[in-house]
Amino acid sequence: MLALDARASTAIETQNWAEVEAAIRLLLPLELVAYGPDDPRVSASHSWMATAIRLLGRPFADYEAHLRERLRIAERHPTDRDGLGAARAQLAFALVEAGQPAGAVPLFEGALEGLSVRPPADPDLLTIRNNLADALSAVERKPEAVIQLQAVLDAVLSGGDASMKAAAANRLAVRLYELGRYAEAEPAYRLELDNRTAAGGADAPHAATAAYWLSETLKKLDRGAETEPLLVRILELESETNGQQRVLSDDQVARSALDLGVLRYRDGRIAEAETPFRAAVALSRREPATPALLFPPASWLGVTLRNLDRQAEAEPIQVEAVQLAEAVHGESDPAVAVQLFNLGSTYLDQYKYIEALRVLRRAVAIDDAAAQPKVRTIEAFGMAAHRSGLYPEAEAARRRALAMRLDETPANPVATGRARLHLASTLYAQERYAETEAIQQQALVDAADPRLRADVLTDLAMTTHNLGRTSAAETLFRDALTATEQAYGANDVATAGAMLRLGNAMGARGDWSRADTLLARAAELAAASNDRILLANVHMALGAAFSDTGQPDRAMRNLGMAFQIRRELFGAGHPDTVNVIRRMALEMVEQGQYAQAETYLKSLLDLRERGFGPNHPQTADGLQELALAIFMQDRFEEAVPLMRRALAITETADDPRSRIRVGTNLGVTLIRAEQPDQALVVLRAAARSLLERVGGQATGQDGRSDLNGLRYLFRNSVRAAWDASMPLETGPL
Repeated sequence: MLALDARASTAIETQNWAEVEAAIRLLLPLELVAYGPDDPRVSASHSWMATAIRLLGRPFADYEAHLRERLRIAERHPTDRDGLGAARAQLAFALVEAGQPAGAVPLFEGALEGLSVRPPADPDLLTIRNNLADALSAVERKPEAVIQLQAVLDAVLSGGDASMKAAAANRLAVRLYELGRYAEAEPAYRLELDNRTAAGGADAPHAATAAYWLSETLKKLDRGAETEPLLVRILELESETNGQQRVLSDDQVARSALDLGVLRYRDGRIAEAETPFRAAVALSRREPATPALLFPPASWLGVTLRNLDRQAEAEPIQVEAVQLAEAVHGESDPAVAVQLFNLGSTYLDQYKYIEALRVLRRAVAIDDAAAQPKVRTIEAFGMAAHRSGLYPEAEAARRRALAMRLDETPANPVATGRARLHLASTLYAQERYAETEAIQQQALVDAADPRLRADVLTDLAMTTHNLGRTSAAETLFRDALTATEQAYGANDVATAGAMLRLGNAMGARGDWSRADTLLARAAELAAASNDRILLANVHMALGAAFSDTGQPDRAMRNLGMAFQIRRELFGAGHPDTVNVIRRMALEMVEQGQYAQAETYLKSLLDLRERGFGPNHPQTADGLQELALAIFMQDRFEEAVPLMRRALAITETADDPRSRIRVGTNLGVTLIRAEQPDQALVVLRAAARSLLERVGGQATGQDGRSDLNGLRYLFRNSVRAAWDASMPLETGPL
């Protein structure tokens, strides 16, 4: 027996568990005979036999009987509290491993009672409390588990090292977090973080985990603003840790980077948000990448770059964000509409109005299908439609947006005022000045905001000018300039814009001497601010000024500079660029350079047809202008088909004025082409349309213009009738 005992002891020391099992299997029967079944030495052999079988990987059923026999013997010796506690604990550990935590709980509790005489920081006692807490959690008795874990933490705080304190704090914090007791979890996570940092070494990578969960806890407590230093620390720790040592997953680090970016963005530190957003995107792209992980940081990064005025960088990321939203939520989900709005806004910033129109139209359709219309999306769509020259569609969108703003609770006077101005600008573009003025007057009444008031005054002045009240318009332009300087500052681009408009108004009244000073100052401000759009507008105004004062060379030079800027910004086919080409060509017509103007106008017509299509009102304008250059070269028969095509396009227009204007021009051209019979038909149709428009109520500037138009039509109709009645060889008058 002594030899077997020595054999077993040697095997235990060398951890040769197969040898341990074999030796004790021979030793146990001898011990039972020598010592009796209740001897503590027999209990020890049962304990080692169970340990050997377990470590050999055999099932609990193979060694359960040994553990229970050990416990039975220990219970026969209640005065040996250590032995009894150890026996209960060993069986409890085995039950937990076997997936029977309910059976383990009373055994752990009994072990604690047996070992209660030991000091609180006793390692065996701490191990039992930790395992009891796990068993209690497994049987949904987590509040009781917290009590045990708190006892462990209290014990190690009085004498444990930093690593022990960190581990104990972590176990307690996790259980408190699971129970939603975030206020109690916070100090536990802070304690863990401090001790992980102090311990260093193997604990260092776990500091990032502690910081991560502390930040998550603060968010649960609605104290997200306090998380920034923690999030920064997470990213620093993870950047210093290699892949094998990292404890946090890529997803968790990416989420921390995203949270840091959002925190800075919402605090107005947009430039500082870019780096963490980029880090989040990079981490989310790692395999296995999923759209759900990549979508949020990609969306935020795109918006951030756009707000940093880096639209060219933002655009491809926002295109990807749309695709990710579709993959995550489905193509018709309102989340996709949000991304389309972001992308459309970036297109608008880059003057890509056709692209913006496409994506914003889809965004509005998605929101409407979900019965969740968004006023900001409708406003952006209205802007895209307006800038694309689709004024009826823009008007419908802007009327809808204004109605939504008026229904908002609480009221938003500035947004409502802007919505009125947007609608008015679309009506203005359609030359519906009386309607425009009424809306602008209402906006002025409600404009308490200084900047809004300045903008309303500027727009109202332009409308007043186009209504023929030039003196009143100049007064409004002066008031607008004063208000703009006060609201925006004397050197702001908005002030330069107000100077530009006042200069134009003065020039329209022939007062170019005073206008030149304003336009020159506007050019200085535009150049200093690097606002190239405004600078192009100033050059356009200077071109008009020099044209009207008989300085064609300077006029063409300024128009050429405006063309160069707009072509670089918008592209050759953009409406704003096309308008410069048009002004240059018409200036050539004024100077009698008809052949050169014809070349420009042919290119202009081609651009309009490709950009807007063959039946767009912009194409009709291009046909008329080309016909004018040909007309001025006495090539009347070539001008006629161009004018006829323009008239056919305007036949479908809602506003009869373009149809009347084109019909009148065609009638005059037919007279000069010696086709009086056809001229008479066209002129009579134009006269009928104009009579219907006047309706016997011709008043105001519009009314005077219509009456003058009637007189012109009647004169040419009489001439056509006279020519038609004369022998062909007499020719026109």
